[in-house]
Amino acid sequence: MTRPAITCRDIQDLLGEVNAAGSALVDGHADASPLPEGPVRGRLVAAMQNLLAGLQDPVEKGLELIWQSHQNAAVRTCSELGVFELVPPSGKASLQELVDKTGADRQLLYKQLTIGKSSRWLDLHLPSLKLPEYLQRTAYGTKPDPDGFQTPLQYGENTKLDLFQWLKTKPEQFKTFNLAMESLTAKSLAGIEAYPFDTELGLNPSSTEDEILLVDVGGGHGQKVEAIRARYPDLKGRMVVQDLKEAIDEIQDAKGFKPMVHDFFTPQPVEGARAYFFCRILHDWSDQDCHRILSNTVSAMRPGHSRILILDAVLPDTGVPPLAALLDINMMLIGGMERSREQWVALFAPLGLEIVKVWAKKDVSIFEASIIEARLKG
Repeated sequence: MTRPAITCRDIQDLLGEVNAAGSALVDGHADASPLPEGPVRGRLVAAMQNLLAGLQDPVEKGLELIWQSHQNAAVRTCSELGVFELVPPSGKASLQELVDKTGADRQLLYKQLTIGKSSRWLDLHLPSLKLPEYLQRTAYGTKPDPDGFQTPLQYGENTKLDLFQWLKTKPEQFKTFNLAMESLTAKSLAGIEAYPFDTELGLNPSSTEDEILLVDVGGGHGQKVEAIRARYPDLKGRMVVQDLKEAIDEIQDAKGFKPMVHDFFTPQPVEGARAYFFCRILHDWSDQDCHRILSNTVSAMRPGHSRILILDAVLPDTGVPPLAALLDINMMLIGGMERSREQWVALFAPLGLEIVKVWAKKDVSIFEASIIEARLKG
């Protein structure tokens, strides 16, 4: 089965159906009157759903369906905390007021409310179904789990392994996971276009081809480096792709880079590279684990020469897109998170890093993300 090709003409026709149904619904009614019930209203809903189906990217739609359980979990969590009773239908309540009245962790509660806002029921894999239970066990993020589970995934699957360790015990699920990541990596490649590698990383005219230009940490099979090479064919310098042995062993033909087995929780063996690149890596991990990962990189950086490039989401302070809010909850299940600029700044500060610039394309998607450039302070 294939997805039918959607043309501009199709969109025009669908917009016509939406406009016709909308006009039929409101014609003859005062501006302030309630929306009338009946089949005409259903016709407008159906027309809008058809338009959305025509516009929506298949991958994003698939993820929306997969992550629907996160919305259900957020509703249940807010209900158990009494949030709906604390926010009157016609009134307002600040985040701090809700934190004070529920006793929940501020950041955790904010994530649940963000889902509500993006899913429009609040103005502002199955482990997620265990999320409300896990949050209860941890007093909504304010104390450790009594049985030592570090994440909702661990609690839901009754394991003390992290996601990647756990997947290795489930070969079929690991295979499916890797296929999904390959698909998302292809979408993430568009985010590389935001950063001008030629002007920002280009070595001096006197530089040699032996100098290390870029190290792709956790770089899988080298797709990102290949995309950079294709976009900037005259870029001098060597590139290195690092990952765990099982990923590196699967590389059949390394074009334009050197494969290297490396665990980013251990010291970085390549010192003084122009850039250390992390693509969709740090959102998998907590701040504590990110500090462990990045500290290994910081110790290998050359002041005034090296920088860290992170392709990841930078959430807006308000108006978080629905899919981004769901992805944030999805990452919380494994102990990770999507971060705002303020949270990135706070993550870097103890490591002596500062953000130089956030490079982003216009109308960037959660999958293309942005490239955060960080350097050593001073």
